[in-house]
Amino acid sequence: NVDFGAVIRPDLQRLEELSKLDADWDSYHASPISPVAIGLASLLIHTVAAELAYRLGNKVRPYVIVPLADGGVQVEWRGAGGIIEVEVSADESFQYLLLPVNGESEERESVSLDTIYSLVLTVLRG
Repeated sequence: NVDFGAVIRPDLQRLEELSKLDADWDSYHASPISPVAIGLASLLIHTVAAELAYRLGNKVRPYVIVPLADGGVQVEWRGAGGIIEVEVSADESFQYLLLPVNGESEERESVSLDTIYSLVLTVLRG
């Protein structure tokens, strides 16, 4: 039985760090990171880990979590099925770039959390 909360603790700490960035954190007039984007990114990370941590352990963890100049957060996963970069915007929208192992890359804007969740699971499961 895997404690998925322990598995993703470093990722939640990373989101906490990003939430403390001040305006102009990149010295190019970046916005502070939106609490909405932090909350949605946290929800996505939690949901993925709750579904797959028992089977994949630490492999459910995002590869990287970075702030975006518009106040959003980018979360990237890499797995047997490829790579997915998810942008979580301050306006509660999601967009993604999917780079599957087999097939064409795909990019979409304004997609639902459920769509993102399904794509992340596909990337991680292979």
